Amino acid sequence: MEERCIENPFLGDISNSSPVTSERTLESLLTKQLHQIHSNVLIDLENDLRHNQPNINDDDTVYTGIAGLCFYYLNKYVKDNNDTQALQTCKEIYNQIITDTNTADNNKRKKKKKRITFLHGVNGLLTIGIILHSIDNNVNDFVNLLNQLQSQCTEIVDNLEDQYPFEILFGKCGYLQCLILIKRYCRTFLNGNVESKNLLDQSIELLIMDIVQNGRDYPYETESPLMYEWHESQYLGGIHGLSGILYMLMCAIESLDLDTAKRIPIDKDIQDSLDFLMGTMLPSGNFPSRPQNKNDRLVQFCHGAPGVIPTLVKAYSYFNKNPKYLDCAIKSSNAIWKHGLLVKGSGICHGISGNAYSFLLIYKESKDPIWLFKTLAFVKLLLTQSFFKLLNTPDNPYSLFEGVGGLAYLLNDLMNLYQSKDAYLPQIQFPSY
Repeated sequence: MEERCIENPFLGDISNSSPVTSERTLESLLTKQLHQIHSNVLIDLENDLRHNQPNINDDDTVYTGIAGLCFYYLNKYVKDNNDTQALQTCKEIYNQIITDTNTADNNKRKKKKKRITFLHGVNGLLTIGIILHSIDNNVNDFVNLLNQLQSQCTEIVDNLEDQYPFEILFGKCGYLQCLILIKRYCRTFLNGNVESKNLLDQSIELLIMDIVQNGRDYPYETESPLMYEWHESQYLGGIHGLSGILYMLMCAIESLDLDTAKRIPIDKDIQDSLDFLMGTMLPSGNFPSRPQNKNDRLVQFCHGAPGVIPTLVKAYSYFNKNPKYLDCAIKSSNAIWKHGLLVKGSGICHGISGNAYSFLLIYKESKDPIWLFKTLAFVKLLLTQSFFKLLNTPDNPYSLFEGVGGLAYLLNDLMNLYQSKDAYLPQIQFPSY
């Protein structure tokens, strides 16, 4: 792992006598001075993102394209007490993407339509549009776009046109992610539009049952009650593997009033699958990319501990604060603290911002400032010019999941945490989760 990361200069800073363990207050860590630094950096970052985003590539995905910036501003509007400027910026970007998409040649558009997920498909932009129409109370446009999205559900479940995998980036859980986000962001609007809410709930339940049944029917040897493949391998990570799938299942079930007779056995399978997942932990605290692979190399969201920890933290709250999940997340975070300063860059999927979210999510549930300290330590390094120069330039340096868009997302969460203190914690999620 050493060749993939920079040595953490803060490794010796946590001890019984250090300020972080003796003061133990959010206020002593998120100071007014630090808040001002974060604010200034975020202003500069947003200017850079707006200026460079159209030039990074020609895709309109949330993962690497301009839709990621659109999603960033949508989240900023929702989380920053309805920041109207953020909403206006989101709409401007969205409308520009729609205009560009409508003028694109048909072959390129048809190719993109095969991508069904929130992060890597046209459905990401479609989901953002649905949410924007709910904010503006545009009932007809909301229903039209939601129908476009939901009309794909049967074809996706039944694999009528393609054999879809189950993971998040390219598969069925990535489509389910669209529906979960709509249910979360449009809750008030849906409560006043019962027909749309019922149809959305039906689609979510259909996907839950399909994903669970296929996990149970996995034809090859495994000790996990639920198992899936991507590229003929049993991946475990957040983007391509079991961790991300279990996370989406828990979120989907939470969003529904699922019949008890259905929920109890599904929850049991999720619990037992989580036990299997936790049993694959390596001595370092990291997780392998696949159960059979004991190579301890990747410490990033797509493969490794940073992709498993959000699922463990979610399981902690989902299963009535069962301590074994948070304990496992804490143990696993040791690998990130030691090897998580990745040379790949500042991004979310395989970069330092995504790894820092592991600490922030543990802080969300434990409220122990040591985890906030670790989050801020990673951020401090990213904001240090001499350190940032040591990082590689990613393929999409201004994108949400590969570039500095992820750092902006993290800084915005930290600024809101400074303003609202622990009252903001429920709003902290891994980006797009």
